[in-house]
Amino acid sequence: MLMHQKQLLTFFIIFFFFHLEIVSGQGLTPGSKREEQHLSENSKEVFKSMDRDSLFQVTKISEKWKEESAVFIAIKSTYSYIRETRADRITELVEKRIKLLDKAAVSELSEFYYYIVSDNSYGVSNNQGFRITKPSGKVIEINTKDAVDVTDQVPDIYKSYYENNPVKFKKIAIPDLQVGDIIDYFIKNEYLKDVVNEVSFDPFVFTLNGTYPIIHQEFDFTVDRGFYINFGFYNNAPSLIEEEAGVDKTGRKRGNLKTYKLIDNQREKISNDFWYDSRRVDPYVKFQVYYETSVTLENTENFIGETGKIKSSVSPLEVQEVITRKVESNKEGSELLTNQEVSKEMARQIERYLRSIKGVSNEKLAEIAYCYFRFLFTNKYNHPVRYFSSIESTTRSATVLENKTISETIFVRTLLDVFKDREIKAEIAVLVPKSIGTTKDILLSDDYVLGVKVDGSDKILFPFDNYSTVRYSNPDLDGAEGYTFTPVRNKRINTTNEIKIPSSDYKENIYRTNTEVDIDGKFDLIKVKRKNSKSGFFKNESSPILLLTYDFLSNDLHKYDPDIYQNQLKEDASSGSANSRKAEEKRKEVSNNEEISNEVMQIMKNNLKNEFEDIGSLNNFYVTESGRTDSTPLIYSEEFMLKNLINKAGSNYSFNIGKLIGNQMKLSENYLKRNNEINFPFARMIRNEIAVNLPDGYYADGLDDLTFNIENESASFKSSAEMQGSKIYIKVEKIYKKSTDKKENWKNWTDMLETAYTFSQKKVILRKGNSFKK
Repeated sequence: MLMHQKQLLTFFIIFFFFHLEIVSGQGLTPGSKREEQHLSENSKEVFKSMDRDSLFQVTKISEKWKEESAVFIAIKSTYSYIRETRADRITELVEKRIKLLDKAAVSELSEFYYYIVSDNSYGVSNNQGFRITKPSGKVIEINTKDAVDVTDQVPDIYKSYYENNPVKFKKIAIPDLQVGDIIDYFIKNEYLKDVVNEVSFDPFVFTLNGTYPIIHQEFDFTVDRGFYINFGFYNNAPSLIEEEAGVDKTGRKRGNLKTYKLIDNQREKISNDFWYDSRRVDPYVKFQVYYETSVTLENTENFIGETGKIKSSVSPLEVQEVITRKVESNKEGSELLTNQEVSKEMARQIERYLRSIKGVSNEKLAEIAYCYFRFLFTNKYNHPVRYFSSIESTTRSATVLENKTISETIFVRTLLDVFKDREIKAEIAVLVPKSIGTTKDILLSDDYVLGVKVDGSDKILFPFDNYSTVRYSNPDLDGAEGYTFTPVRNKRINTTNEIKIPSSDYKENIYRTNTEVDIDGKFDLIKVKRKNSKSGFFKNESSPILLLTYDFLSNDLHKYDPDIYQNQLKEDASSGSANSRKAEEKRKEVSNNEEISNEVMQIMKNNLKNEFEDIGSLNNFYVTESGRTDSTPLIYSEEFMLKNLINKAGSNYSFNIGKLIGNQMKLSENYLKRNNEINFPFARMIRNEIAVNLPDGYYADGLDDLTFNIENESASFKSSAEMQGSKIYIKVEKIYKKSTDKKENWKNWTDMLETAYTFSQKKVILRKGNSFKK
């Protein structure tokens, strides 16, 4: 468990810490000098080609975009998939020209990011080049040898079009930029993949609008014979145009190569709106290339059309056929164990447990099966022999059991077997996450999530991780659309039904805080004790961090297998000097737990820094309830110090009391207009109850200014404050009543947001004396 915890923790640490490894040009070996010279020659060749292209000769910007910060004059992206004797050669060349029109762009682009392919493939070749054209016509080339590796967040403007392909980002400083400068740059990546019977190349999914307007952009795809192509275009994006035969790496035209082009002109920049699903509004495209032989085609788990022809849509019957094949396949087994064997072993354990469950509804039985399944999976790490004896007796364990999140195919297959044994109808569910769209957007294998729908229940069971629950596994599926179907052997029989998961109510997703505040005698520090309770989808954001310090495995063990739990307690009690090996293991476990707690403490402090302007310290936190069922909240407490909320005001003190609810969104004038509908992951309610203990002899003047009441059909903000003895009691409630709303209702939302911000800026005066003197 500890190994698993630390692996998961590493993922979250990346969000808060990063390092830069400087790539120095000093001490180059003769080999590295030759490589640098080779890259320089390649750069010259690419820039020469760009200079011959009329797209990259444009320097003027039309009047309609004169007030923009910057404008892309041209973007040209070329991709090729060529089958050679022993390998598939994949080449990417992205060329761009951007003109800087104001100081904001100069500041933004003075540090330039670029990416290189970090794929495990062999024969990887990366090349890039940057040059600046001054308004005078002077051209300055930028040397990339001083680029540094980055792991922090990369601005969207620099991201690759790849959806999944691993890329490594670098950053280069571009000195002396000025308004009116033009930056030309290119990124070229080439790599080889072994020839195999079946391969899915990395998909492209991207919007055609971006941070800045684009005068002209085009994408060229050259694909060899025998490849299959999926291409989808949405929200008025242009389609592909088939062109003449393509050319290979020698520049020779080959009739068996097909070239497709997408051309897009005069594209406005992306909307300033926040809280909207881009793929439901913005023009975007999907593109993926596959290679299949006649043998693998019969069992493919991809949505495949005809070789050499574009496939742009998927029917419900195709979804049923491909997903059925995927669930029944053995591809996720290990060398010794198949998918079916793992599923049967899991199902056998769950069925045995369910025999003692009587007189419950199908919905309740499904939830019990889900939780016990999760227990089996997570306890595999601690007690493999007891729970998976037939599996673990083999030389190698099943690789599918090594991940925190269970394989969706094993999850579905196992539960279908379980419910079949109980003579309960269960169907496969295929849901499209809201961020991707609806059923009409299914085209690639990443466009859906699998689950199980049990007859008599509105809930769908989705693959679990250590922390998810039945109803609240993924907010991107709250209100999502999809299909359910019963697997059948006859491929011509369509059993699919369209479904939509009901969106959760804001009363299901509640974040409550109960806060006690003490002001020290010097009026410079504020001690805060806060109890947090999160229900519904609010748990998703905190559970993976907080539960690293909470022994939920032992709790599950106590619930589902008390015998082995008691034996474990006896073993722990006896692990003293009589058994030095167990004592040493226990000591290491305690040490590792302390290390994890310290790291989680740092993450929690960083979270508080995002919530409050000036954190003094985080002194303690602890979890009292894991929230690993639908009906139970995640509960944890924190103790921390806040600074700079109180300032001397003559003989009195000014207290920024509104900031105790945390930072609130400040809307600039740009955000008061709305272009798109409003989309949230889920409707929600936030409740704050705060008790402020004032120093002896002081009262608060101005509490009446803390009362607000804004309510409409979309949102609400209510607050009140009163003095009782030496305490100030504050209640604040903020509600997002809907997860989706039409843009015409945007003022409802801005009224709530601006009221919340106004409250956060409120101050009271702390005066000596009794409150009745006000």
